[in-house]
Amino acid sequence: MHNTLMLLAAIVTIYITSLLLGERKDRWFRRRIGQQPASEGRWQDHFRFGFPKTREGVLIVLLLFVAIALEAWIILRLIG
Repeated sequence: MHNTLMLLAAIVTIYITSLLLGERKDRWFRRRIGQQPASEGRWQDHFRFGFPKTREGVLIVLLLFVAIALEAWIILRLIG
């Protein structure tokens, strides 16, 4: 149950971050090699950030990792 909640929290965090970034995501992140715009679906656009190309992109990645780790810690403390 812990793993399911942590995975769900991580997915929700990534999705919300993608929505908040909006158009800036294209400025701060490079598309992955071999990623075709035509092959992307509705959800792939939100979950595939690519590689950071600016300092802002690196900061977003670090904040995502910290937020997901904090969520996992909170879930483990509350349930465990």
